[in-house]
Amino acid sequence: MDVHNRSVSKTGPIRTESWIAQISRELRAPLTSVLGYAELLSDPSLDDATRGDFGEHVRVSGAKLRRCLEEFVEISVLPSP
Repeated sequence: MDVHNRSVSKTGPIRTESWIAQISRELRAPLTSVLGYAELLSDPSLDDATRGDFGEHVRVSGAKLRRCLEEFVEISVLPSP
């Protein structure tokens, strides 16, 4: 996701409501993945390979979530046009 490029387009900034909706969607996907895999990781019958795969999904989704939040913070400090 590149929120910065989406928010500063040739037609002007995206309306606040649509921007918030976009951010919400971008945050929910990786958060849902993290929560889902975290729940699956609590299964004591998982073998090590599966546990490692699930852990990698959590790591990748967490990184996506972090990037999205960093972009959100970056945009929030941009001066208004």
